[in-house]
Amino acid sequence: MQIDSALQGMKIDPGSLHASQAVCDEFDNLREQLLIFFSLEKFIDKKKEEVSDVKEWKGELESLKVVFEKNKEYLDKKQRLWQQ
Repeated sequence: MQIDSALQGMKIDPGSLHASQAVCDEFDNLREQLLIFFSLEKFIDKKKEEVSDVKEWKGELESLKVVFEKNKEYLDKKQRLWQQ
């Protein structure tokens, strides 16, 4: 049914094909390859989004690290003054 639709879309009469079984097999192979391609494309797009998220989170963690280091310096300085 999908093959007939594809042939009609290309304005090919299935009855006019000499090796129709071979052509149908090639259409099946092409359909499988396209499904794999689109699945891979979707997977790649998803991974690109994840990489973007990770880069954003890394930036946030680096900012938190700077804040933590500044806070630690402040607390160390305050503790030294308190011990004197």
